[in-house]
Amino acid sequence: MLDPEGILLELVADGTICPVCQSLFAHSEHVATLLCFHFYHLECMDGMVAHGMFNCAVCRDAFDETIIFEYIIPSRIRSPIRTRIRSQSSLTRIQSPPVPSTPSCWGAY
Repeated sequence: MLDPEGILLELVADGTICPVCQSLFAHSEHVATLLCFHFYHLECMDGMVAHGMFNCAVCRDAFDETIIFEYIIPSRIRSPIRTRIRSQSSLTRIQSPPVPSTPSCWGAY
């Protein structure tokens, strides 16, 4: 059985970087993944979609913006994972974190 919490914690433990901004993933951070299971910072994924980039930056698989999975990397203390699938009609996040005026991840564009 797939263990999403374990996979998310491994992102931090293994020192995995976001393929867009090349920054490390951190605990309690919002991340997005596609059906190919490549992970991105949520801000980086939003930037890709906003710029019309609909191919995974790692494997180049095409994706539809309606199938982006959003997770929160758990803190070191085990906590329930919240996830959702975005829908075409509503791309706003369920508990939207404050967004800086110019996200640092967008510098890669």
